[in-house]
Amino acid sequence: MSVTKTDAAGTLPERNPADPARPLLEHLKEARGRILAALALYGVLAVLCFLNVQPVVEHLLSLAQAFHFVYLTPSELLMCYMRLALVLALAADAPFIVYQGWAFARPALTEREKAVIRRCLLGGFVFFLLGIYFGYRIVLPFMLRFLAEYNSLSSVSASISVDSYISFVLNMLLVFGVIFELPVLTAMLAGLGILKPAYLIRARKYAILVIFILAAVITPPDVVSQIMVAVPMVLLYQLSILICRSVSRARGNAQQPNAGQ
Repeated sequence: MSVTKTDAAGTLPERNPADPARPLLEHLKEARGRILAALALYGVLAVLCFLNVQPVVEHLLSLAQAFHFVYLTPSELLMCYMRLALVLALAADAPFIVYQGWAFARPALTEREKAVIRRCLLGGFVFFLLGIYFGYRIVLPFMLRFLAEYNSLSSVSASISVDSYISFVLNMLLVFGVIFELPVLTAMLAGLGILKPAYLIRARKYAILVIFILAAVITPPDVVSQIMVAVPMVLLYQLSILICRSVSRARGNAQQPNAGQ
């Protein structure tokens, strides 16, 4: 156990610039600064989104004109606006958050790792937006139309809570955004050598069965909407196989020169 020596005045001596603890403190200071910058921007965006969130809520409510919307508690509408504003602010701040994480980790990465991470970040962002767009333009209208027609056959009138409806829409869009990340996840695992294209090919028939079951669960019992959800997911799986094969081939070619040395 080491004891820190002090001088005659009882004060600690100055830290040696070559002390290995200094780089760690500098890294922690840099991380704190980047986190604070991301939080500061998030706070500004949250305020701006809250001041302009009402048109967004009205647009989402207009997508389901067959329903009658109510709020059940005095604060429900305000809390709904605040929750949606926080989600929108997080979505707007996400690129800056990712950049701060990338800038912090970049000095410790090799050039090859930097290239792989840049492609994965860009691909993840693009595919996530495609998933949200697909859910918004394709799945949500079919689902709302089916639910409206189903409710019209009942003697019970539908009075939907605004907060529950907005939560339903956000959750559905988030699900499809995550589902569309499958090719990016496949590319990352293949680049690390964890996933092989042969495994995806062997599991394809089981994956297609699971996809159609999942499509039946997350969509109304309408054949057209189930097919419109399942077919893009099958195409994403097939795209994942092609990406995995391409990444595995490139990884093998990159390792061949090193194996010969």
